[in-house]
Amino acid sequence: MTVNPNAEKMQAIFRKYNIQTLYHFTDINNLLHIDKCNGLWSKEKLERHGFLDSVVTGGNELSLSLDIELGNWDKVHLYLSKYTYGIYQAARCPFMLSRY
Repeated sequence: MTVNPNAEKMQAIFRKYNIQTLYHFTDINNLLHIDKCNGLWSKEKLERHGFLDSVVTGGNELSLSLDIELGNWDKVHLYLSKYTYGIYQAARCPFMLSRY
């Protein structure tokens, strides 16, 4: 497994702000890909390995095109906000929180 060259910087930020846990919201159909890929991959890496068309990505055509235009195609999106849409949806449906 390769480690991101910025891993040490990220770990320092986690320690500085006492971030002990990260959550990633995804479509349940993506779990097999996450397992097969041994973790989360960027859209660029998914595309390069022929998986992009078979995963459910977040966002719409505009957000996907902006990812390319703004240089985010090779990044994994993480949202650090207590008001994230996925959390809001899960809170509205307790089954989603307790099911997994």
